[in-house]
Amino acid sequence: MSLMLLNFTRKIGGLAGMVMIMSLIAFSAIKCIPGDPIMSMLGGTHATQATIDRLRHLYGLDLPFWQQYLQYMRGLLHGDLGLSYFEIGQSVNSMIGNAFFATLKLALLAFPVVLFVGIGMGIAAAHYKDGWADVAVSTLTILVSSIPQIAIGSVLILVLGLKLHWLPVAGFSTFSEAILPVFLTCLWPTASLAKLCRACMIEELTKGYILTARAKGLSNFRVLIRHAFPNTLVPLSTNIGLIFGHLLEGSFISETLFNIPGLGRVSINAIAQRDYPVVLAAVLLATVIYGAISFIVDMGYVIFDPRLGASNE
Repeated sequence: MSLMLLNFTRKIGGLAGMVMIMSLIAFSAIKCIPGDPIMSMLGGTHATQATIDRLRHLYGLDLPFWQQYLQYMRGLLHGDLGLSYFEIGQSVNSMIGNAFFATLKLALLAFPVVLFVGIGMGIAAAHYKDGWADVAVSTLTILVSSIPQIAIGSVLILVLGLKLHWLPVAGFSTFSEAILPVFLTCLWPTASLAKLCRACMIEELTKGYILTARAKGLSNFRVLIRHAFPNTLVPLSTNIGLIFGHLLEGSFISETLFNIPGLGRVSINAIAQRDYPVVLAAVLLATVIYGAISFIVDMGYVIFDPRLGASNE
């Protein structure tokens, strides 16, 4: 048990170290970008030198690089991500917080669909290997993986929204508005999970204990769900964790096409507007998300396969 606690502490420390390293890399990269953020903020307005100096002091841009970084890290440790360059006076915390809530809503709606459909397709394809279900699933996954997501989204908007008027093509506040963005967001993760689940199930179905279970006269459903599927959870859990991390980071294309103010859309706008504090906050949040997902997946291994936990004690 002490080794498990040590492993837990080591992973938390590693996550904190990763965030600090990423913050330094991202902060340094932003400072190397040519151009003056204050002049970009003011646009084409004829501001006085006093106004420019006041804004530089407000954002700490009149300090040396190392002092700017220490000031940023001091604020980060207190939960303060600074002020937006584009939305003057607007807190980055509120902008990122609102965007993360919209992305979280999209992820929570899409994730169960990805799990249910992706795993179901994978099990069906493995059970009917080389049959019609396997061919259908393999064809669909290849098509979804090959066609660009933006092309699929554009066709959905054109046909279902603008031509047939079946579904709205913008917004995310009602059930009907959520159908198209959730569907588009689910496509690639579902195909990826279905392919992995099919491969894992096919491998399990060839093992001796499955043949023994079939010889005992157990039904196909019980053999698949009660015996084969639980043994695929360890390899599947890594992919499932990464899928949820991908959804939480934000689907840039879905959020942009359907006008959803999530992390993806906010990040793209911040890059175009040279709103560097927002870009830096989005990078750090993505780092924390993937680090946390990786940590949860590692801990989940012990749940799905207790032998892994026993080997650490």
